[in-house]
Amino acid sequence: MLDQYLKAINKDLGKVKAEAEAVRAEEQRLQREINECQEEIKKLERYSNKALEAGSEGEARNFLEKKAVWASKLSELQASYQLASAKSEHMKQMLDKLLADISELESIKREGFEN
Repeated sequence: MLDQYLKAINKDLGKVKAEAEAVRAEEQRLQREINECQEEIKKLERYSNKALEAGSEGEARNFLEKKAVWASKLSELQASYQLASAKSEHMKQMLDKLLADISELESIKREGFEN
């Protein structure tokens, strides 16, 4: 019976590992997108300032409008990242719990308490 339970938990462990890796990859992808978005916002701010210095208010306004669109996207990305980060942490906790359970059951099995 203990062997069957260990087999089932090891199967679950494989699924949790795969899911945890997928969630972590999503978290990393979102972080890269956030970084790119922040760089784009900085770039548009610089362009806007240079346009103002050159006396082109219309062009500066255009850059600021684009910056606002990117700022909105940044907010969405940050919210998505927070969710992915929380899910990643939850998956890590599940993985740690499964590993601890497996270790405990294998210890019990080694001690000869199998039913």
